[in-house]
Amino acid sequence: MFRPLVLTTLRAVARAAAVLAVAAVAVAAQPSPAAVLGTVSDSTGAPLPGSTVVLLSAADSVMVSFATADADGAFRVGPVPPGDYGLRVSFVGYLPFERTVAVQSGPIDVGRLVLEPDEQELGQIVVRAERVPMVVRGDTLDYDARAFRVPPGSDVEALLKRLPGVEVADDGSVRVRGRSVDRVLVDGKEFFGDDPTIATRNLPADAVDRVQIYDGASEVAEFTGVDDGVERTTINLALDDDARAGYFGSVEGGLGTLSDAGEALAFDGRASVNRFTPSTQVSLIANGNNVNRQSFSVQDYLSFMGGPASLTGSDGLIRIRSGEIPVGDDPASGFATTASGGLNLNHDFGPRTSLRTSYLGYRLRSERGRRTVQRGAFGSDRQLRIEEGATDLSRSRAHRVDLAAEHEFGNGHDLQVEADLRLGGSAFDSESRRESMAADGALEALEESDWTADAERWGGGTSLRYRRRFGARSVVAELRGSFDDTRDDEAIRASDDLHTQTSLDARALDQDVEARTGAAEARVLFTEPITRAHVLQFTLEHTRERGHRTLGLADSLAGTARRTEFERTLRTSSAALTYRSAWSRYRLLLRARFQQSSLAGGGFGSATSDRSTHVLPSVTLTRTGAQQDRVELRYRESIRHPSARQLDPGVHRPSATSTYSGNPDLLPERVRSLSLRMTRFDALTSRTLLGYVRVSRSSHAISYGRTVDPTTLRQTVSPLNLGPRWSAFADATLSSPIRPIGGELDLSLDSYFDRRREVVNGSESTSDLFRTTIDVGLGNRRKEVWDLRAGARFEYGSAAYSLAPDLDRSYLNSALYAELGWTPSDAWSVQSTADVRAYGGHALGATGNGRPLVSLDVSRAVLDGRARVHLVASDLLDRGLGVTYTDTASYTEEERVDTLGRRVLVKFSYTLGQASGLRTSVQ
Repeated sequence: MFRPLVLTTLRAVARAAAVLAVAAVAVAAQPSPAAVLGTVSDSTGAPLPGSTVVLLSAADSVMVSFATADADGAFRVGPVPPGDYGLRVSFVGYLPFERTVAVQSGPIDVGRLVLEPDEQELGQIVVRAERVPMVVRGDTLDYDARAFRVPPGSDVEALLKRLPGVEVADDGSVRVRGRSVDRVLVDGKEFFGDDPTIATRNLPADAVDRVQIYDGASEVAEFTGVDDGVERTTINLALDDDARAGYFGSVEGGLGTLSDAGEALAFDGRASVNRFTPSTQVSLIANGNNVNRQSFSVQDYLSFMGGPASLTGSDGLIRIRSGEIPVGDDPASGFATTASGGLNLNHDFGPRTSLRTSYLGYRLRSERGRRTVQRGAFGSDRQLRIEEGATDLSRSRAHRVDLAAEHEFGNGHDLQVEADLRLGGSAFDSESRRESMAADGALEALEESDWTADAERWGGGTSLRYRRRFGARSVVAELRGSFDDTRDDEAIRASDDLHTQTSLDARALDQDVEARTGAAEARVLFTEPITRAHVLQFTLEHTRERGHRTLGLADSLAGTARRTEFERTLRTSSAALTYRSAWSRYRLLLRARFQQSSLAGGGFGSATSDRSTHVLPSVTLTRTGAQQDRVELRYRESIRHPSARQLDPGVHRPSATSTYSGNPDLLPERVRSLSLRMTRFDALTSRTLLGYVRVSRSSHAISYGRTVDPTTLRQTVSPLNLGPRWSAFADATLSSPIRPIGGELDLSLDSYFDRRREVVNGSESTSDLFRTTIDVGLGNRRKEVWDLRAGARFEYGSAAYSLAPDLDRSYLNSALYAELGWTPSDAWSVQSTADVRAYGGHALGATGNGRPLVSLDVSRAVLDGRARVHLVASDLLDRGLGVTYTDTASYTEEERVDTLGRRVLVKFSYTLGQASGLRTSVQ
């Protein structure tokens, strides 16, 4: 059913790309639009640098283009199509200058424009300066941070939420133009490594002068000018002059009450102290609370905990569900107590040598009480409803150190060294009661279990990069190495009561897992320009990965024990030829990668071996429009090799009733993806339109097979290669002002489709999983006193199962939300949010009632504005509910988690460094 749809989609995308290319060529062939140029000065002839020059359409006064005058007062506005325009020039403290210009086919020089002083503003502090909120420079979105007002004492995350085209999720992750932000720089330098959340949640918004967002390439691609496929969407926070040459930051602490955590006292404290000079950046952060607020990101948590494999479930699948990672204030996070801190140091020893280093550590205690309902197929003719209640307690600790140094021998000649070290450990306890019922409600099995686990992990990596230019040519050589060592000890104490038996079946399982991996990589790139617009690049690369796993499993009651070992070695050698061409507004990148792989492994009486040669093409076509609009069409192929865990046939018991073992006969996956990305932004009208579509196909897709004993209901899970897996993703975002009502509309849509396959008791199960979310929000644009925003969010999902059509379902979740900000003066600030959620049509078979979440933050400035006293209330009505949903190829699941509930705190915050005033808002 889905293949014709995908083929139709591919044909449509191909036709659209062809039409786009033809249209682009036609547009490129047209004569270049003209421009308006001149100079701006005062009555004495002194230039007025920074003056805003705007061209407006004569028909409807809509802004068409703009520019700012340079240090000499000179400006150039355009290019613009021929026609009649209104020319407006403004500068703080001067009367606006207006005139009409007729633009023909060539440049129009309007000469020197003289601005007269505004006598009414002389001697006064002007706070209503007319600012251009955003400028597009090539691939960079450059926001004037002072044009976006935020509540007093806000962090950078609050500022980012105000910027058009920027989305900030509850966990702190940031998306721009449909792409996730990979790193945040401060004045061009890394801040605590690559973790964006640490910068956005620990730096004050008032210290930022400009926010610059661009699609950064890797260090290699930036040097050679040839895209290597590594994309890093980057935010650079350009600080104001006071922050660059002094100290700034804040300290905050609060105490209060919790309603449902079983504790009498809630506490929340943090500090951010920064001392910057032109050559040195020193930052210290600290955080401690029991109100589920984290200062690190999901990526950091996974790195601390040993990577995505730490989230592997009892069915062998890796799933990241809401609340499963205790990062952020998601209601499904349960109860988390955190203590974290870090130190960041960047220093330039001179114009050619720099060093950056950082340390980050944390301790986290998380408790979750959860109730789960699962409906699944256990064969072609058997379905079960499984209900489980559990209490989970986890404790984790981690330390991470990053180091990077760079030395420039000369222009275009440098050496870069990077290294990191990670140490961590965790402990986990879970008590659960699990009931399995037939379709008619009859109890078939009852299981009670107690699972404990302790883990220790450490690892790190280093890289050495040498770069050298020889005129227009360049050579880059890289060496990389990494290692990871993990040890897990687990104990399961369980008892089963099958409905067909008269006594409990008790088990006492103890197991340990030791995993060690190491990798080394060497790469050399040579870039040769053919002409100024055409470049060739040749790449040689060799990698070697080696992993060793030891599994020990003992059943103390049965008196059995078994220990197995497995080793995996993967070697890949590749050569790639890349051609890059740029003309007019187009860029074309063609790459052919020839890769030879050798995979070998053995242990537990089995062996795996695979040698393969692949040709992996990639094509990227990019068009940039006259208004810096951008369209990118990309096709890419890649290879995914099975991991050591997927190959290791040793037996592992993820739960009392589930057994997992790898498959040494697995083949690598080949992934083909086609994507189309479109960005259209009008900086003058603040109208943004973003679109992204991606279709992927994986051949020899690695899925899972399950064998379920019909009597005991115990199951064995193992990976296997199945037919092709299809997935499709699309999202679109529209942000536009509604000038008649002084409002701003935000509309977003994202959809996801995934066709998965799984084998259950020898029968193949195919599931078609679909989800789409629509979010509509409306807010006001003038935010001097009031900041209002309200909207609605709807999520529709469906799941269809070939093996068990009775499990087919669809659901509609909805939410109404509102945000209110009131700042009547510099002294007072009121911030409030409300979110009413409703859940319907899920595994429980009943629609959930609306769950209103209301928060309030009232603050009053004291100590001449340098400090504030806050009254903060979260989940004010004590109605929070943590609900998550999971769909796989053979079952659907709903989970409800006890939430933190109402918490009310009194906080005191103090601003370090020079106090900043209120931001100016866009008129």
